[in-house]
Amino acid sequence: MSAIFGIVSPGTYCLFFSGYESLAALLYTIGSVGFASVDFQELLTFEGGYLRTNICLSLIGSIFYIIGSVVSVLAERASFMSPPPPPLHLGILP
Repeated sequence: MSAIFGIVSPGTYCLFFSGYESLAALLYTIGSVGFASVDFQELLTFEGGYLRTNICLSLIGSIFYIIGSVVSVLAERASFMSPPPPPLHLGILP
């Protein structure tokens, strides 16, 4: 419902248009670094076993999200730089 009214993250908004996948991955990477830094600050601030476990798991998830976003950026750049594949011939001659 929120996507209908335009309340989406900039990275998600970029995915609605073709050709902006690399920008979307870059914006997701920036956002993921922000979430990871906040998780790290929370880890240093709060005490308590269950709360710190929850914060650690959130930090691990943020780190995985950063890795996935960086891999997405690299894959997008690699597909942009590589030549197109040769045409597929199915044995049918024109």
